[in-house]
Amino acid sequence: MGQALSYGGPVVMTWGWLAVSALNVTTALCLAELAACMPAAIGSIYVFTARLAPWWVRVRYGTCVIHWAEGQAAAAQRRTAGRWLVHAVLQPVRRLLTRRCTGPTGSPA
Repeated sequence: MGQALSYGGPVVMTWGWLAVSALNVTTALCLAELAACMPAAIGSIYVFTARLAPWWVRVRYGTCVIHWAEGQAAAAQRRTAGRWLVHAVLQPVRRLLTRRCTGPTGSPA
């Protein structure tokens, strides 16, 4: 971010962010249009892969790669939720427990 501010400045960063956001929205809309015509009740991610991949990828690797990526995403989501639990819930409890041991000025009671 330091280089972006020194070489382009906030104006270039703002317009770059807007351009990339517009392209991301375009990609999401295209994928949504493709996925809208596929059945969702029978494992939509696998049907999506099987219909859009070339036959040599579909037969050998398509659903295996998708299954692996889905598993990695689920594991990352669990790790993120665990980290949130530690930082958002247990840290305030720790602070309350350590505050009880000190006086109002922070020195031991």
